[in-house]
Amino acid sequence: MLGSLGHARETSARYDWDGLKRGRHEFVLFQYTISGCGRLRVGEVEHEVGSGTAMLLHFPAENRYWLPASSAHWEFIYLCLHGREVMRLWSKLEKGHGPLATLAADSAPVKQAADIIRTALRGELGSPFAASALAYRWLMLMLDAAPRKERASPHAPALERVRRYAEERFVEPLGVDDLAKVAGFSRFHFTRLFTAHVGSSPTAWLVELRVKEAARLLRETRLPLKEIAVRSGFKDSGYLGKVFLARTGQPPGSYRRSGV
Repeated sequence: MLGSLGHARETSARYDWDGLKRGRHEFVLFQYTISGCGRLRVGEVEHEVGSGTAMLLHFPAENRYWLPASSAHWEFIYLCLHGREVMRLWSKLEKGHGPLATLAADSAPVKQAADIIRTALRGELGSPFAASALAYRWLMLMLDAAPRKERASPHAPALERVRRYAEERFVEPLGVDDLAKVAGFSRFHFTRLFTAHVGSSPTAWLVELRVKEAARLLRETRLPLKEIAVRSGFKDSGYLGKVFLARTGQPPGSYRRSGV
């Protein structure tokens, strides 16, 4: 579950990561800013990532983060985690926090992350099982912190209702108007609220749901591409191939043959 970790201070404009070019394996990133400032773009929305703010990202996905010219440095600690259970729980974490979480330096998740990093740097993790146990405890602390932010937003219940609706029906020809109706808002108001809450436009988020399902079917089944397109919500295999290539950096056939 625990992949990589560390403490870094970046001062070069070469520090620039594209979420679609981080490899083919699924993993997640917690990156907490100690000082300085970075920039994050998730989908079509751009954010400043200042002191006391943590990025909560998953890969591969449509995001980018970098050190902007306006910032002299970006100092942070980070944890990268992977595994089926991590990915399942991370979706819950993103529902509560979104792509950014504001956390005090003495909050339980930040203190736990720092302890994990110090333990690793001292060479005291002991075994992969010990590392996984620490990572899982940290993830539970983050999940425990998430609901407080979700309750603070009066629109959170409606947006959560939309999430559940879309996750159950994304294979259908859903559009932004359908989701806005479920939320009970106008298309414009819904799009603005959803994008601010999730960090991605409704359209981009729907596409991501469908690409993830297509990737799962490519990994776990031998279904023909035409059938996978139908089961993941794409109108045909040609469109699936075009979107899959744009989102993952490789065509579906290559992805399946890679054995990822």
